[in-house]
Amino acid sequence: MTIKNNNNDCNGNILALNEHIRIREDFVMQTIDDLYDRYLNIYTAPDDDKSVERSIYVEYQPSDYSFLEYLFTQYPFKEGDCFVDFGAGKGRVLVMAANYMCNDIVGYEVDKSRSQILEKNIQCFMNKYGLDFKYAIYGIDAQHAAITDKMNKFFFFNPFHLKVYIHILNKIKASIRRCKRPVYFFVCAKHQYR
Repeated sequence: MTIKNNNNDCNGNILALNEHIRIREDFVMQTIDDLYDRYLNIYTAPDDDKSVERSIYVEYQPSDYSFLEYLFTQYPFKEGDCFVDFGAGKGRVLVMAANYMCNDIVGYEVDKSRSQILEKNIQCFMNKYGLDFKYAIYGIDAQHAAITDKMNKFFFFNPFHLKVYIHILNKIKASIRRCKRPVYFFVCAKHQYR
């Protein structure tokens, strides 16, 4: 929310009020994220880890839970769906997909420490709710992803460098040529391509 006023005498107060509103909105979003993490029995908060060379990688930034709720409500999972998250981070999107009844999830995360956190988060979620679903986590660069003919829902948050993104899309296109099926792409880009 932004408040505007044409009166120049109030501009300083309006700017301060807008900053205060932004800070409160950030606080509310962080509180929602924390509550959702606790509910799902996972930990997906952002971190300051700079261990991965970032020349063509986007830094870790988890997707908003409200966006994921909307996405998985608008595009519900069906029997046989296989959901793939490229740049899966700590697994927030994958766990939410499983929470919305996707029985087959796949994640690619190049950062080994995040890939381990992702694996732990999925196990913690499964143990808390006694769920059993298929999952595969690959601690590799998404460019090396193997696209199987059962994969049909692909998630990209803050997509990669355009070169990497195009490489992945070409692999998906080849898979569709081998096995015709409806395929969905979910792209959430908060930052411009580098």
